[in-house]
Amino acid sequence: ASLSSLRNKVAQSISNTVNSATNVFQVHSGAMDVVVIQHPDNSFSSTAWHVHVGRDASLPSSSFQYGSVDIVIRRKTVGSMKIGSDGRCFFEETGSKHPSSETLAQMDLQFGENPATFEISSQSCLFETQGSIFLWMHD
Repeated sequence: ASLSSLRNKVAQSISNTVNSATNVFQVHSGAMDVVVIQHPDNSFSSTAWHVHVGRDASLPSSSFQYGSVDIVIRRKTVGSMKIGSDGRCFFEETGSKHPSSETLAQMDLQFGENPATFEISSQSCLFETQGSIFLWMHD
């Protein structure tokens, strides 16, 4: 087999794996861990915040259209994300999966791991999923 053929097979295998994971994520809710970096000038940046509300949440359809997810650390709500029509959450101030430096600063994160709960409260139920937010100092 040629190198080009092998590369195509590997690319197809990766594509199939990603598609399978995407289909599972659309049904199930969850959050991926996030890494936040505090820079020497005290500004912050982070990896993308992948938070998804799937059909397993059993929420009213209005929650997907108008709802938000509260970010809770150490039993304190430190921020929120809006729920998109596809269940993917985003930060309203940036319109993306990346919060602003100011939003990250207001979260009062501690260095190392910060266990987080992503909560949706509606009139009929409470739904939550877990993740961790890791704060590291830029060298």
